[in-house]
Amino acid sequence: GKRAAEGASHRAARRCAQAPGSPPPPPPDASAAVAGHATLVARLMGASMARTLGRVLPDSGEGSLWLKNARGPTLRRLFGAYLHTDLWTVYRRLRVVDPAGSDYLSYEELQQLLSLPDFNLMYLWDLFSQQNELVHGRELLATICVFSSATLTEKARFLNTVFDSSHTGMCTGAEIAQ
Repeated sequence: GKRAAEGASHRAARRCAQAPGSPPPPPPDASAAVAGHATLVARLMGASMARTLGRVLPDSGEGSLWLKNARGPTLRRLFGAYLHTDLWTVYRRLRVVDPAGSDYLSYEELQQLLSLPDFNLMYLWDLFSQQNELVHGRELLATICVFSSATLTEKARFLNTVFDSSHTGMCTGAEIAQ
C-alpha cells in the first residue's frame, strides 16, 4: 500500500530528475521558451546583458512591453533567418569594423556591420544606442544570436566566444560579471 506508493513516487522523481550538465527540458509554450532562453542567456552574459534583455524581453504576459512594443517579434523578423554561419560572419565583420576592440560602434560602423535597410538600422540604433551616441558591440551580437535560428548549442558556442575575453575557451567569473 503506502510503501508501494512511496516507491513509485520515488522512481518517478528519479526518472524526471535531470542528469548533471544536461540541458533543461524544453518549455511547453513559446512564451516560456522566450523567458527561459532569456534567463539562460542573462546568466551567461552577466548584468549588462541582463539589463539589455530586460528592456527587450521584460515579460511576455498580457499587456506586457513585449507585446506592446513588439521589440522581440521585430528583432526575430530582422535576425530570424540568421544561421550559425551568419552569426560568425557578423562577428568577423565586427573585428574588421572595430579592429581596436573598443566594443562600441558608431552609426556608420553599425551600417558597415549589418547589411540592413536604413529604417531597420535606425530601429536598432534607437533600441541599443547609449545616449544616442554608441552601440555596444557585444550586446548587439548577443541579441542577434538570441533571435537567430541557430540551434541552442550553436548559440552557446557563439556567445562563449563573444564573451570569452581571456580566450581560454570558457568565461571567467570576471567576464560573466561584466
